[in-house]
Amino acid sequence: MAIILGILVITLGMFNIRTKNPILLHSYHRKNVSGVKSESLAIQSGIGLILVGISVVIIGFFHQIYINQIGTVLGIILLAIGILYLCFSIIKHNGKLFS
Repeated sequence: MAIILGILVITLGMFNIRTKNPILLHSYHRKNVSGVKSESLAIQSGIGLILVGISVVIIGFFHQIYINQIGTVLGIILLAIGILYLCFSIIKHNGKLFS
């Protein structure tokens, strides 16, 4: 189930990159970012979503196939990197994470 969820998140990230539209983000972030920055925000948030999706796939795979802590640790580290990347890209383009 985690592998399917991870693939779904990866697909959403690829959608963000392909359309260059940050529609998956909260409306506050979309309305406070100009058109040119909006495309960059969409691409960077898509990359963050792909990192999060890959981490979920890794965690699901290693949990299902192996009872191996290395895969889980790698997945958690990648998950943290993906979430931080998403947050920093929003802060970079919007100025702040929350209103």
